[in-house]
Amino acid sequence: MGSETDEDDATASSLTEDSDPASYRFTVHEYDGGRGSTLLMFFGSYAGARAFALEKSQATRDRAFRIFDEGDLVAVAMNGAVTDPSGKGPDRNPDTPPPSGRAEWHPWLEKNPEERPQSWANWNANDREKPPRSAEEFELYSDSEIRGIDRDAGPYRFMNMLAGASPSGLAQPVATVRIQHVTSANPKDDDAEHGGRHVDEIAALVSLTLGVRVRAGDRTRYLDRQDEDPAGQPRSQSEVLRPVLLPGSRTPIIAHAKRVADLDELDLLDLYPQLSPPAACALVRAARLYQAALWDSERDAALSWILLSSAIEAAAGVALKGSEKKWSAVEMMRELDPRLYEACKAGGESVVKSVADTQKGLLGATKKFVTFVQDFMPDAPAARPDECVQDWSPAGLEQPMREIYALRSRHLHAGIPFPWELRGVPLSGGNGVPREWYAWLPHDEIPVHLTRDPKSVPNTKRPVHLHVFAHIVRGSLLKWWATRP
Repeated sequence: MGSETDEDDATASSLTEDSDPASYRFTVHEYDGGRGSTLLMFFGSYAGARAFALEKSQATRDRAFRIFDEGDLVAVAMNGAVTDPSGKGPDRNPDTPPPSGRAEWHPWLEKNPEERPQSWANWNANDREKPPRSAEEFELYSDSEIRGIDRDAGPYRFMNMLAGASPSGLAQPVATVRIQHVTSANPKDDDAEHGGRHVDEIAALVSLTLGVRVRAGDRTRYLDRQDEDPAGQPRSQSEVLRPVLLPGSRTPIIAHAKRVADLDELDLLDLYPQLSPPAACALVRAARLYQAALWDSERDAALSWILLSSAIEAAAGVALKGSEKKWSAVEMMRELDPRLYEACKAGGESVVKSVADTQKGLLGATKKFVTFVQDFMPDAPAARPDECVQDWSPAGLEQPMREIYALRSRHLHAGIPFPWELRGVPLSGGNGVPREWYAWLPHDEIPVHLTRDPKSVPNTKRPVHLHVFAHIVRGSLLKWWATRP
């Protein structure tokens, strides 16, 4: 464990140059994720090493001081406290027998190859009543009106800024979120990658929970535990500019993405820290995709289709992990690609099986997508149109979801966008509620009775409109989230 800078080398040298290393047993290393590890001092006893590490950790707060016994890590000091290397129990002298009884579990410190979101680790640390080392405040932007009193959710506090409805229809600061950092505020190697910051995880979960457009701006205030001023220090906008929401058409594509929301609707957030690390990562990634899809829906509906489809895939990969082993490749081909199945039947069962095995990965992805929606199918929208109504049942949604996944794959792999009818404003169903599906896709063979009276037969075959798909994606993700713990 070498020094990262010449200054660190000089410090270590000045502490040890007059000593005989052979006569010392314990060493203390300062660990900082951004700088590596720096040798500080040798000690002849564990008590001396522990006292030194404890004093240093109280002074720095943000760094860990590791105590080694002839190369073996025996304790870690951080924030003025010392624990054993795993963080599961109190520190102990290596020369004494281990204490009896079950060790206390600290999941945010546990060494685990699984990645985890920063917000999940911070929330679980807060559940152990560790005092926060610092706090930051960020503004949340939306074109929706936010009501309700201030609300606490673990180490996060949401404060209503009483902005009211946006007069211009553009995004404005509607709430402030205060993040109390119990764990380190700096990203770590095992943090989940989702293309954003700690606050972006929280903003995305809020957007998904409320079903409205929400994005986080830059930090506006910093509060340190040791500051004399309890109000902290204001900070200017720096690297992250104000989120800009460009206007779309006068008639919205996803009308329910702009509404009057309430902070009291955030109760589902309380289940977030109970998720397993893989489920928490999948939820954050899905929420980030859903958040981006809503934000861009009125200007780039084609991109929203891709993002919403990917949000389902992100969650389905964890929710249905291992299910593909139970699915028969032949049965999936018969169900999902009947034309290919019939063409292969002429060659016999061996040809069918060989072709099915080669297509199992692709068919399995479609199967996961459709199965997730069916397993966690949300309730139908409260307001339904008089015309072009979707059959809201697992069987009725199966083929529309297959068609959407096929269109999504065609867009990604061949560059062919979703049909223009699915990217525009949906027609009214007669009672002022937008239709749920489009009855005249290009080159479709629509029955005559359906073109004359599209409300006579509920849809079981055609892709739904974007506002319906957004409702399905959000509802299924929330239902999976609620039942996962």
